[in-house]
Amino acid sequence: VVYYRPQGPRGAGGRVMAATDAEPPFPATEVGEGASGKAGEAELAPAKAGQALTVAPIAASKRKVSPKFTLGDGQSEVFCVRFSPDDQYLATAFGTGTIRVYNAFTGKRAFTLNEGDNLPTTQVRWRPAQATSKTKNVLISVGSDGRILHWHVSSGKCLHETLEPDNQIFCVDYAPDGSQFATA
Repeated sequence: VVYYRPQGPRGAGGRVMAATDAEPPFPATEVGEGASGKAGEAELAPAKAGQALTVAPIAASKRKVSPKFTLGDGQSEVFCVRFSPDDQYLATAFGTGTIRVYNAFTGKRAFTLNEGDNLPTTQVRWRPAQATSKTKNVLISVGSDGRILHWHVSSGKCLHETLEPDNQIFCVDYAPDGSQFATA
């Protein structure tokens, strides 16, 4: 995982990140206005194998993007990366089942969840900041084994586990108020 940021002040353009070093189908090769001419879109074009998929919020003018740091062990496939609602952490879901949570400011590993599971964790989502629950730093993960796990990241504890038998789950998302979620 390579974490990118626009050059210039943090608040003046948002964050930019690359999902993996794997072979994505449509890596961004140029950053600028989208095809519609609107700011906030990225130009996507096929690229060579090994190039990173870059998702970038685009300012009205073209800006250069520079890497901030590289995360992961360089050997495990990364299925998903997500910033926490407060932008303090970056959660990564690996093909080994492990979930690593990094400090988004320093790049240092802060927490490790689900280590040694061996089946891919395919997606992670943070509970929204405006969730009605008082428990903060909750991350939901889904995997190819049909498991849905709610994690309290700070303590490393699994709060709840649900199993969808005979179902490989690839997507999960919370409702904006955090009161419910959906899987696919």
